[in-house]
Amino acid sequence: MNEENLVIKCKKGKRSAQFEVYKKYAPILRGVCCRYISSPDEAEDVLQEGFFKIFTQIEKFTYQGENSFLYWMKRLMINDSLNYLKKNKKNLFDKSYPNEYLNVPEENPDIIFEADYSKYSKEDVINALEQLPLPFKTVLNLAVIDGLKHREIAEITGVAEETSRSRLTRAKKMLRNNLAIVSSKVETNV
Repeated sequence: MNEENLVIKCKKGKRSAQFEVYKKYAPILRGVCCRYISSPDEAEDVLQEGFFKIFTQIEKFTYQGENSFLYWMKRLMINDSLNYLKKNKKNLFDKSYPNEYLNVPEENPDIIFEADYSKYSKEDVINALEQLPLPFKTVLNLAVIDGLKHREIAEITGVAEETSRSRLTRAKKMLRNNLAIVSSKVETNV
C-alpha cells in the first residue's frame, strides 16, 4: 500500500493501516530517536509516544506527495526527542559551554565530509558521534543529517542562529578529532 493510501486509512482509524505504518516506518523513526537520545530504552519510549501522537494528530497532516508523510513523522520524532531531552537534561541548549569546547581552531569544518570513511566501521563513526557533548551532537544531527537551516535550529533549541552555526563548526571539528583518535588506534593495532 502506498503512502497516500496509508494516510487515508489511518485518518479513518483503520488499525491494519496503523500497524502497517508502524511496521514500515518504525525502523527509520527509531533511528531518528536514537540519534538524539543515547539510551535505547529512552529512545524506544519516545518512539512509542511519537507513534501515539502520529495516530492521534494525523488529521492535521495534509498529504503533499510521496515521502511527505515520512518527512512529517520524522519532524514529529525530532521534536519529541528534543522535548524529551529538554525535560530530562538541564542546560541542554544553554547558550554557554565550557571553554574546552569553545577553543576550536578556525579551519574549514567541511573537510570532515571529504574524508575517506571506508577506513572506519559504522560503529566507530557512531561512537565518535556519541562522544560529542549533547548540544553539539544535537546541532550536528539537526543541520547535517536532518537538513534543518540554522534559523529552524535556533527556533527549536532556543539559541541564537550564530550559536547554532558556531556549534556546528565545533561539532564537525570534534567529530574529526574523535575519528582521528579512532584511526590512530586502528593503525596501532595493525
